[in-house]
Amino acid sequence: MKKSVVMVAAVVIIGVLAFFMFLKIYGDPTAYTELEQRVEQYLTEEQGDDPDRIERIEVFRQAMKRPGYYVEVVFKDEPETVYVYCDEGGQIVQCGKKETGADGKESSVTQREN
Repeated sequence: MKKSVVMVAAVVIIGVLAFFMFLKIYGDPTAYTELEQRVEQYLTEEQGDDPDRIERIEVFRQAMKRPGYYVEVVFKDEPETVYVYCDEGGQIVQCGKKETGADGKESSVTQREN
């Protein structure tokens, strides 16, 4: 009886630790959806962009780097440019821009000065 209680406690502790390790490595799954929606809202409502102009919005995370979550946006009329947005202090800001050349390789990266 005592052995099974210890085993159950160990499994629960390992499960909780595994869950928090997952969040640390991959981030909060709801943060991806929320940030994607906030950037789309920022572009359409605050910047006045047409939602049909947006070709792709993709959220990605860079662990151990602030702010951590970044959103790449590609517009249909500028397929060679990837705009990078992030959340800084509750505000959506453009963090950078990536340009690709005719050969499809990244030709320049512009990052926002902090």
